[in-house]
Amino acid sequence: MDDGSPAAGEGHFQGYKGGAAGKDRCQDALQSGRFKWKTKPEPFGMEFPEDSYLQEWEEFERDIHEGLWGQIAAAKFRPLEPNDGDEVEFAEFSFLGADVRCERFLKVDQAARKPFATSQLLARTKAKLEEFNSSNPCPPDRAIQYTMAEIYLEEYRKKSGKGKEPQADSEWVPTKHYAQALDRLYGMGQQGWLQVASRYDQVSGTTAAQTGDHDPRSLTHFVKEVSNRWSRWMYLFEDADHRYLSKANEYLASTPGLLRIVPESPIYIALDKKNKLLIYLDPEAVQRTFDETIKAQMESDTEALYALKPPAKQANARTLSQNQNEERNGFKKDQCGVDILGHWHEQGKPHRPMIETSNSHLPSTLKQLLLYYLESTGGTLTRLLDFQFGYLEPELREEYRQVYRDSPKFAKLPATNGPRHEETYCLRANLINMSTDEHWDRYDWKGGLTGLVQLGDFRGPGIVFKQLGIILKGYQSGASMQFRGTIFKHYIANWEGKSRYAFNHTTHETVRRAVQGRQKEIHNRGVGLPPQQEEDDDEDATGGEEGPEKDLKRKRPAEPDDDDHADLYEATPPSSPKGSKKVKAQRSTAATGDQTSQNDANAKQQPKGHTKTEGQPKATATRTSPRQKKRSAVPKR
Repeated sequence: MDDGSPAAGEGHFQGYKGGAAGKDRCQDALQSGRFKWKTKPEPFGMEFPEDSYLQEWEEFERDIHEGLWGQIAAAKFRPLEPNDGDEVEFAEFSFLGADVRCERFLKVDQAARKPFATSQLLARTKAKLEEFNSSNPCPPDRAIQYTMAEIYLEEYRKKSGKGKEPQADSEWVPTKHYAQALDRLYGMGQQGWLQVASRYDQVSGTTAAQTGDHDPRSLTHFVKEVSNRWSRWMYLFEDADHRYLSKANEYLASTPGLLRIVPESPIYIALDKKNKLLIYLDPEAVQRTFDETIKAQMESDTEALYALKPPAKQANARTLSQNQNEERNGFKKDQCGVDILGHWHEQGKPHRPMIETSNSHLPSTLKQLLLYYLESTGGTLTRLLDFQFGYLEPELREEYRQVYRDSPKFAKLPATNGPRHEETYCLRANLINMSTDEHWDRYDWKGGLTGLVQLGDFRGPGIVFKQLGIILKGYQSGASMQFRGTIFKHYIANWEGKSRYAFNHTTHETVRRAVQGRQKEIHNRGVGLPPQQEEDDDEDATGGEEGPEKDLKRKRPAEPDDDDHADLYEATPPSSPKGSKKVKAQRSTAATGDQTSQNDANAKQQPKGHTKTEGQPKATATRTSPRQKKRSAVPKR
């Protein structure tokens, strides 16, 4: 069976699905002009005179924007009965020829540091899982602590054998070791959990004098260290047991009466208590904005593209349910994956230059086919989301566009929203037949809007927002959605079918801050975050929306915001560069070109009695190697 991997001696065909035969198919597709559209459609088929095209579009979007928010302001909201009436009220009206259901969540403030601090909707949802929890026990904390101590001890022994002496706090990565401990415990079964927990009880109740073990790096030592830190670490482990979480969320979405089902057919709008947008869902956006023919063409192109190249593999905590998805729908491994396309920062390095994502680093033929696809199908999807963004929050869309304009040219893929319209998003992810567990888009533009579109032949899914206690079953094939991805945890309920293609559009927060912080330099070279912002921004720079998540070290865990908005989960800042204060000061001075500040800094370093000369070059320290020292000690003849 041809699994898409190159046979022996076919290394130069790597990247093509099917090896040499796959390369031939790609060349045939390229010569035939596959994925190239003669024209790209505009929303609702609208066309304007060429000399005033953009101006007319802006006025059209402005009229829709004013009409929508005018109707929301004039709508008569009434409490949602019989449940959640104390927190939710709703109104109904028509917009763009479609019915609209608009809900206002009275105890949610999307701009607050703790958006759900006073809401009880999540607590009510979790309370409905009591029956599930009673039949699906989790490893006890004592067993987890003991297993984590064993893992720490194993790592210490490996490193000490190499002559290294690890420092306790700096070597401990709680979230990583917590996940490793769960892996071991789930492999034991419940009887094993009890045995490990009893060992914890024996060790934690003894002292070094009683055991005769005075080694500060013994198992007893590590058990007590973990136990002492447990209360500070607990918030890091909130929803970290992905095995339990995946099963609990599946139960929650599939059991009637646990989540409130929002009506499927109307356009759905969710607002916070200040009438700020939380969610906008159009269940038939593609068909309504374009037509069924365009939708079928985009689905056909997507299927054809990923028949020529396999999507990139993504393995992280958010795709644990993928094995169930493949088994349920009969997918092969090369039929599932995520292509992340655009530009971002390398993981964990927000202060470094932006780069083009590696998923677009393809052989020339495949790369050209991908660009054709992004210009046609991808461009049409982008245009849909860009259009919606324009009448929902035009000022915010302009900020997104400005960031794309000022991003370094060498890192950007060609624009897809053109040729007449500006590009809005810096990053897009194509999820091909994927199933993800609950997550939030922690690396996206904070307070921004994430744009989603779904295509394919599938049935049964819905997107769940537990913090609001709802499931949106209108999120079907042809649907589009705009929502606050950095605020809401969300997941896709189980689905069945032949194919599901989800297209996520966003811009990373680190890209936004890098561009807005150094707009003068951005045109000349790729830049990262300004030095003065690195410590604050490293938290959100460790991965892409669908990329692998990286455990980072934390010397002292910060206090959590709350259970619903704990953005610090696995987002611990990496250590700053050596000599961070001095290095950052010099880099900041060099970046701004402030020669006066630099001269002042040099003057402070001069010894007493030294007279500074105008324009005197800065003295630079040189490092002398041992060999040079030895030579300098030899007297000259």
